[in-house]
Amino acid sequence: MKRTVLLISILLMIGTTALAFDPTPASRGNRIGILTTTAADDDVVTLRVAALMRGYLARELRREGFEVFDARATLEEIDRGAEPDADYFVEFLRGDTADHGYGGVGVAGRHAGVDMELIVSKVAASLRLYDGRTLEVIDDFDVYAQGKAVMPTAIGIGGRHTAFWVGVPFHVLKHRSVAKAAARDAAESIAGVLESESGRD
Repeated sequence: MKRTVLLISILLMIGTTALAFDPTPASRGNRIGILTTTAADDDVVTLRVAALMRGYLARELRREGFEVFDARATLEEIDRGAEPDADYFVEFLRGDTADHGYGGVGVAGRHAGVDMELIVSKVAASLRLYDGRTLEVIDDFDVYAQGKAVMPTAIGIGGRHTAFWVGVPFHVLKHRSVAKAAARDAAESIAGVLESESGRD
């Protein structure tokens, strides 16, 4: 009788332990800090691309379901003790932009004219994703986007004998729309990597 009671007690303990064990991995959290960009030799293009894309990247990551904030620190500063609370960090490593004009036409009136040209704008960036606790690299990836549009490249004012022409930077507006597309690509890549990482935990 005592053996039967002991056996039942052991079985109940095993069953309770088994029920208490949850095989689902604990959630890592979804806070992503975007690091302050540093560039070798103060690479102006990289700094400009990072400044152009970081706001769009934050918005696209929020659409993917992440909580995103500006870390206001470089990776080195965090490694030395800065303490932004993040599960992951994203860093812009390199950036590049380019505009290429193809063809063109001048439209002139009696006292003014406009040069129109097909402009192809490109934005590319290399990013790195870090584990927020260990600062180990999770993944590196490149994003790229391009867009094209016919837009004014110069305007002129004058008369029959004299004219004054000035270039207009409308391509900057195109850079912004292309940067949005590159940020969307980056957010989707980050979400895919983190989903894969969560499956391996």
